[in-house]
Formats: sequence, C-alpha cells, structure tokens
Amino acid sequence: MLVNEVNKNVYRKLRRKLNATGKFSCEVCNEQTFLVQHHIEGRNIKNPNEHSNLANICSNCHLRIHRGEIVLEKRVMTTAGEVLFWHTTNESSITGEDSTPYTY
Repeated sequence: MLVNEVNKNVYRKLRRKLNATGKFSCEVCNEQTFLVQHHIEGRNIKNPNEHSNLANICSNCHLRIHRGEIVLEKRVMTTAGEVLFWHTTNESSITGEDSTPYTY
C-alpha cells in the first residue's frame, strides 16, 4: 500500500469517528452538523493528519475557506483549552500565522 493510500485511510477513519459521535460542532460557526476536516497548513507538511493541523468544520465554512472568505491561522493552547484561531479576510490576523488556502 502506498503512503498516500495509508494517509487517505487514516483520514477517512478520523472523519467517520468524528461524525459518528455527533457531539462536535463546527470550529468556526459552532453549528452542530455533519463535519469535514480541513488541513490548516495543507497536506504537504510532515504529519499532515496530526490533530494540530486539522480543523473540524461544516461544509458551509469549508467552502468559505476555499473561497478565501475565512482564513485559518493555527491551534493555540489557552486557559480554556485548545482553540482554533481564524478570521475573515477583512479582519487582521490574530496570531500572524495565516494559512494559505487552496482556492477554487
């Protein structure tokens, strides 16, 4: 089995497990719906499927990310727990570490 096939299988298992629980909401809009995982820094980095590089988001926010309307920054550990920092394109970066979205 090729490395890409292994990564795809891991990704599918994570996505199925995430949606099977029904306990999670979109990390951008907080909607409780079917979620997809978006790679914050893309897939061309070391260990792209690590939790720190995945954002659990709804399909609407996913589309907005790929349109360039929402920019994901990074996960940060806060006193409230781990938080995904993001902003809209007309707002300033919070962390200064914006990801570059793949746009359609």
